[in-house]
Amino acid sequence: AVSATNLVYLPLDERFATRGCFLRITQIADGLQVLSPPLSLLPSLKKAPNQDALISWTSKNMAQADDAVISLEMLIYGGLITSRSSMDSVDLVVSRFNNTIAKYIEMYPNLRLSVSTVIMRIPSYDGDTEEPAYWAKYGRLIYQYSFYQDRYDVLHNADDLAQANKYKAQIPGDILSEFLWRRQRNMAVIEALMALQRDTHALHRVYITLDDNAEWGFNKAEERTIRGWVAQWGLGKDVFIYPGADEVALLQVAELLQTAPGARPAPRICPLWRLPQYRDRIPSYEGQAFNISVATQIQAVGGIVASTGPNDCLGQADLALVVNNFDKEGEAPDQQATPSTDYDGMKAFLPIKGRSTPANVQGWGVVDKRYANGGDLSLVKWMAAQPVDMTRVAFAAWNTAGNSLGTVLAQMVLAYLYPKGAPQSLDFTAGRLVEDVAYMASARNMLCTFLNMANEEYDSLGSDPAFYSKFTTKALQEGLKETTAWLGIGYTIDQLYYPWNRTFEIGFNLRRK
Repeated sequence: AVSATNLVYLPLDERFATRGCFLRITQIADGLQVLSPPLSLLPSLKKAPNQDALISWTSKNMAQADDAVISLEMLIYGGLITSRSSMDSVDLVVSRFNNTIAKYIEMYPNLRLSVSTVIMRIPSYDGDTEEPAYWAKYGRLIYQYSFYQDRYDVLHNADDLAQANKYKAQIPGDILSEFLWRRQRNMAVIEALMALQRDTHALHRVYITLDDNAEWGFNKAEERTIRGWVAQWGLGKDVFIYPGADEVALLQVAELLQTAPGARPAPRICPLWRLPQYRDRIPSYEGQAFNISVATQIQAVGGIVASTGPNDCLGQADLALVVNNFDKEGEAPDQQATPSTDYDGMKAFLPIKGRSTPANVQGWGVVDKRYANGGDLSLVKWMAAQPVDMTRVAFAAWNTAGNSLGTVLAQMVLAYLYPKGAPQSLDFTAGRLVEDVAYMASARNMLCTFLNMANEEYDSLGSDPAFYSKFTTKALQEGLKETTAWLGIGYTIDQLYYPWNRTFEIGFNLRRK
């Protein structure tokens, strides 16, 4: 059994999607004590925290930690959003790194320190909710310039250079200079991180994720640079690079516990695709084939890829990862009613109540990515009708493919390591069904329709947040009736809120009746 451990957790930001999910999923791990800063020390969207106080809290608690999951965005900049907008100098942010991460590995040589950082995203739209103010007017132009300039730098097609110059000419010079400077600054911190691992190999693992990316762009150029350092400095076993961001801490903690003294052998994880012929399609908001991300994240969670070919490995697997994938480049944006025959091929992969399962398979997960930003209502209806035994299945369908994939893998591995945490694992699954399916794929559409009628903005619920909380809670309570009948557990929802005052995500308390 995995020994009890104290773990310091510094989240990517203050949202329920990051901090809240981590605190919930780690309840599966019996004996794990999580030390995480209170919300009063964390940022609030674009309001930066007191960085000195946050670093002081972290340094103080490191003294009693066995393990640590640390986001450099929070530790160095004050959170994900601040990392995209702060004007802190290169010297200042690198000195923060040297006075924290570099010091911790010297002071606590037995500390298993898992560090994550994000290659700064380049959204393809105009909007400054999460970006500097200039993104509201110039975001799309900056994205286009970045895309075509990088593609030209790699492929040397003159048409791409002409496109890049066309978009560049429309961006004010001071804005473009600030954008490029901040990217160089953040890369300086990543280079310091890579150099520290090269010189010491003292960090347990390093996770570098690409948030909202595409096949080309300055962020992809930075990824290629980092991969060059990894290859040159022999860091391939220490560093994981893949599309994602919000889910990374879940993978980190699962991997730390999977590799802890006394843990079970690394699980062999078998990917099983609804549409195996389309497993190499590129998901929305990402820049590489889905099957490559699946293989990378299996390794990043401490597992072993069992597959040698598509859908051929169930007989050799400890865990089965079932993927409801899409058939084109990127998930479909709009929910559609699909016939149950679309899912009949998945029946052999899943634990159906009343039917025997392969003796070697000890857990299942469903990554539901047929649609973008929400679950597949037809799939969930089909799963409930079988019925699939969800006491043995992890599930996620939120935001990007990388987000959902990492969430499912982390839950699968934690449930594999801690069989006594089965009730907590089921509660976590219920929470994902509430948020990813009942809210994102259904109730959110109802809310947006109401907001449109009331002439309210989707990204600003400031006029009456208490009303919108009650509106959504009532809608989700109705949706819970079918879910609870399927799971065999009664749940109730309360304390629902909108972390960044927008419809895109919710926080809530889900408890058994």
